[in-house]
Amino acid sequence: MKKISFGKRFRYWLERNMAKGTSSMIQLLLAVVLFMAAMVTLLVVIFHQQEEGTSVIALFWDNLRAAMSSGFPASGSGSLLHIILYTLLGLTGMIFTGMLISIFSTSMRGKLLALQTENPEILEQGHVVVLGFREGEYALLNQLVAAAGKEKATIVVADKMERVDMEQAIRTNIEVPKNIRLVVVNASTESAAELECCAVPAASRVIIYTRDAGKTIKTYLAVSALLKGAEHRPKIVTTVDGDAAEFPNDLLPGGGGCLRPAGRVAAR
Repeated sequence: MKKISFGKRFRYWLERNMAKGTSSMIQLLLAVVLFMAAMVTLLVVIFHQQEEGTSVIALFWDNLRAAMSSGFPASGSGSLLHIILYTLLGLTGMIFTGMLISIFSTSMRGKLLALQTENPEILEQGHVVVLGFREGEYALLNQLVAAAGKEKATIVVADKMERVDMEQAIRTNIEVPKNIRLVVVNASTESAAELECCAVPAASRVIIYTRDAGKTIKTYLAVSALLKGAEHRPKIVTTVDGDAAEFPNDLLPGGGGCLRPAGRVAAR
């Protein structure tokens, strides 16, 4: 078998530990700083560079504190060996501080990005769920905002689009008052599993705004699957382009739904 060099083994071990996450990287950095502080303490004791009366524990603590603060020795603080050892300790502390800030910065950036991209949890009840979104068409959402008046209300808009793009488009074209909570969800309207985050069973109304007849049917079936066995069934309104007779009306009776041509504003 080919002999693996120490450098490759060390790199493999380092990559494996760093892949475990933020806590593992912080532990690794702390271990390096503790090791350097211990080595400098040992060398200072061996070469008698410490002040008289200073215990080993106190010396180790001072060295660890110097590393954490990234302090560098002055030119007249001691012998050449003393200056070299504490310069190395200061460099270790500086690298530790820089990498620690970088780790926390990356972690926080990832958390903020997740908050922007991941679908939020809907805890409200009696909210309105709009399934389907088209840029340039805001009459429905405008009417829902106007219908709420000054009462607190939650409007959930779901479609398979980036949350940031959808929310920016809506807020740019619609004035959303403070009493309205607008929640944008990145989910396929035809998938019951993806629509679970919209809390459909707890909604007061579900408006299927996909427009296309085939997609509307699939979305209605997905909503029906979510409401199967539910004690509360929200009012379901669907809209389709073209001839409404093409939509199979046998899906609607008994399901709490009604069909409206897309030419009329469903919110009215």
